[in-house]
Amino acid sequence: MKKILFLLKLTLLLCSFTGLAQPKYVIFNEDGSLGLVDLQGKIVLAPVGHLGKYNDFFITFNQGIRTIYNQNLKVVFRGKYDNVTFGLQGNYIVKKNQKYGVVTANNQIVIPFKYDEIYNLANGYKVRLNGKKGVVNNKGKLIIPLKYKDISQQNNCYKATLDGKEGILSLENKVLIPFMYRELELDSFNSETLIIAKNEEDKVGFINTKNEWVISPIYTLASPFQNGLAFVRDEQKKSMLINTKGEVVIKGFDVLEYYNSNIIVVRDYRWNYSVYNYKGELLDVYNSFYENHYGEQVHQVSKQGKYGFIDGNNKVIIPLEYEGANELREGLIPVIKNDKWGCVNLKNEVVIPFQFIGSLGVFENGVAVYNKGPESKMGYSWSQCGLINNIGEVIVEPKYNRIEYLAGNIAIITIGNDEYLYDFVKDKKLKRLTPDGLINSVEISVKDNN
Repeated sequence: MKKILFLLKLTLLLCSFTGLAQPKYVIFNEDGSLGLVDLQGKIVLAPVGHLGKYNDFFITFNQGIRTIYNQNLKVVFRGKYDNVTFGLQGNYIVKKNQKYGVVTANNQIVIPFKYDEIYNLANGYKVRLNGKKGVVNNKGKLIIPLKYKDISQQNNCYKATLDGKEGILSLENKVLIPFMYRELELDSFNSETLIIAKNEEDKVGFINTKNEWVISPIYTLASPFQNGLAFVRDEQKKSMLINTKGEVVIKGFDVLEYYNSNIIVVRDYRWNYSVYNYKGELLDVYNSFYENHYGEQVHQVSKQGKYGFIDGNNKVIIPLEYEGANELREGLIPVIKNDKWGCVNLKNEVVIPFQFIGSLGVFENGVAVYNKGPESKMGYSWSQCGLINNIGEVIVEPKYNRIEYLAGNIAIITIGNDEYLYDFVKDKKLKRLTPDGLINSVEISVKDNN
C-alpha cells in the first residue's frame, strides 16, 4: 500500500504547532551533511551524506550503505542497496541491480531480486514484472497471477484492472465481481456492501455483491456509504445525500464538510454550514465550522462574528460569545475576549486570564506558542514568537522569528536566518542547526500505491 521514496529532500518545518511529541533527537546540518544531536546539543550521530526520518526510525545513506536506526539509535538494518523501504513482518523491500526483492533484517533473501517493483499490501506484496502486476505472499509465493494492469487490496478482497476494466477478486483469486466496469470503489466485501460502480457511459451508481444494480447509475460522482448515507452529485452538479434505497435525505448544499456517527455538516455556496442528523433533520446553521484536528469531538463554530464550540451531537458546550478562538487541546481552548487572548476549559471557566495581544497557538505538552502583535486575531504571524505554559506564564519572551517547543526547557528558535537548539531556562544556545529554514526532520515521501 505504501512505498517510501527516499528523496533525500529536506522538509522545512516552519514553527510547527503539531510537531514531534517529546522528541529525543534533532537533525542538524553541518556543511551540507546531516547528523543528530540530543536535546542537550550533544552529537549522537555524526554527519553523513544523507539522513532522513520516517515515523520512529532514522535512515542514512552514506558511501553506498543504507542504515536504519530505531528511536534509541540502535541499528536495525544495514546493507548495500540502491533503495530500501519498510516491508512486512520486520522485513525490508530493497532494490539491487535495478530489481526489487525482500530481505530480513539480517539480509536473508525472502523474495528473490526479480521484480520491477514491490509494494506492501495488508497480507502480502503487490509485485510488477514486465508491466503486469500480481500478488505474492510473505514467503514469496505468487497467489494472484501477474496479469493485471493494477491491483489493490480492499481489506478482505482485491480490486484489479484487466483489459481496461475493473473487477473484484477474493483473497483466494476467485472472481467476485466480473471485469466489466470502468471504475469500482469499496472498503470491504460482505453481504451488506454497496459498491460504487461506473459504467461505460461514465455514470455512477451502486451495485451489491451479487453484481446487481441497487441504485441506478445516474450520478456523475459518488462516495461510499457511511452510517446509511452516501454523497452523490448529479448531472446538474447538484449535491445530495441519499440512503441505501436511493432516496434523497439531504440536499441543497455544495460540500460535505464533516460527519460522525451522529451529525452531518454540509456547506452551501454562501458558505453557510448546516448541521443535520441522519434523519435529514436540520439542527442548526453556522457561519463557520472548524473540525477539531486533534481527535477531540469538540468543534469550533461561529455566528455573526461570535465564536463558540459544539460537541459531536451539536450540543453547545462553549457559548458563542468570543471574538475568536483556536482549537481544544490538552483541556484548554484559546479564545479572544475584549481583544485579548486567554484560555477556558470545557466548562467555559477561565483558566488563563485574558491578557495576551496577538495570537495564541494550541497547547502541546503543556506549552503554546504566543505571537505578540498589535492586535488580537486568529491565525499566526511569524514574528515575535515566544512560549507560555498552561497556567499563563510566559516562559520564553516573544522575540524570535520562529519557535518550536520540543520538551522540558528545550526549544528550537530562529534568529535571522539561523536556527538553534535553545535552553530557555539557561538562556543558552546549545547547537546551531541549519540556516535557511527550520529543520528537525527530512522528508521521506510515503506514496500510497494501493
